[in-house]
Amino acid sequence: MPNCRPRLPHFIRIIPVLTVACVITACGGGGGDGGAPPPAPPPTPPQASDVTVDPGIVVLFETDRRSVTATVRDANGNILTGRTVTWSSLNDAVATVSTTGEIIAVSVGTATIRATVEGQQGDALITVTPPISTYEDYKAHFPYQETSGQFIVSSDFSAAFSQQHLEHLMMTWQYFSALYLGSAGTYTEMYYTRDLTGLYSRIIATCPTTIVVGGRNLTACFDSQNGVYIWFVVPYIEPDFGTQLHEIGHSFLYFTQFDSANWPWFNEGISMYWESGSFDANGSYSVTAPLPYLTSNFRRASNANALVPLPTLFQLTRNQFYGDPDPAKLYSQAGMLLYYVSKQYPAVAQALIESINNGQIVNNNAVIDYILQQTGLTITELETNYTQYALQF
Repeated sequence: MPNCRPRLPHFIRIIPVLTVACVITACGGGGGDGGAPPPAPPPTPPQASDVTVDPGIVVLFETDRRSVTATVRDANGNILTGRTVTWSSLNDAVATVSTTGEIIAVSVGTATIRATVEGQQGDALITVTPPISTYEDYKAHFPYQETSGQFIVSSDFSAAFSQQHLEHLMMTWQYFSALYLGSAGTYTEMYYTRDLTGLYSRIIATCPTTIVVGGRNLTACFDSQNGVYIWFVVPYIEPDFGTQLHEIGHSFLYFTQFDSANWPWFNEGISMYWESGSFDANGSYSVTAPLPYLTSNFRRASNANALVPLPTLFQLTRNQFYGDPDPAKLYSQAGMLLYYVSKQYPAVAQALIESINNGQIVNNNAVIDYILQQTGLTITELETNYTQYALQF
């Protein structure tokens, strides 16, 4: 039987198909629950598993203040930040603590300062001592002491800190002992502290003889009975290994050639060069780059056309050098000059030390003449060359 259904025009027949296709597309393919899956919930923040208070041992005099910090870790040892720390003292009669971890010593005795985070606790042991009356009392005030033979390093940071600085002190002495023939009898005791409350007055009051208050955060007490300088570094600025290299370098040079104290440009320049170096794991010393302190101050002075001509720098007295309105400029010039000679003429630098050791060089002019003769440069050429070299950094 013939098909009697009417035939629709082609354009009418495809409209429903297109409509269905559009609906399917708009519905995301027509399958599933009709929408994208919800986002996963955020991970649960790790819980505090351990709280450590740093430093863990604090020795204070009455009325002293000292801040401690709390480090929070999870069960895997990862440090957690942004956690609320609650501070408390278990003996307010001896020491109190603020909400930010600042301890105030109230009276002689011991107290525990506790940091609590999410139920976990960490403690610091606080000892408040009576006023000191002797020099030895003050030295005993440092809770972390490490010794090896004549060398003593004490701090109020940690046992690991004192041990690390003791090892560096011994390597520094070993290095300079091999470099200079004169053996310095000083700088074998180091005391590192964060204490800023009356420290200088306490050292001055208890030091048996002379006090030398200098730069680089150092206070030195000369112990005439034992013939040594005791050095206190306060406030400690980390890292501070450069201070040991700088000051021990001074000391060995001075004991090798007494008059070197009157060559301020050389005395400070060579010490700034020593400070620029470091020891590797095997105790080998090397200098790979000048201190940023030197390069930045040199460039600053150069940009201001304030560099002191070498003939003038060489002849500055101690009072003129250290009393200059801009001593950083002079330190940078002296340091960069000795850095230039040591790197560009290493054999000359080594022979210069040897000549100081054997007594051939005994005054400032001898140092200058030796450098010029051995490098073959005039003082004008030396000035031009070292300035261009210094400005490369």
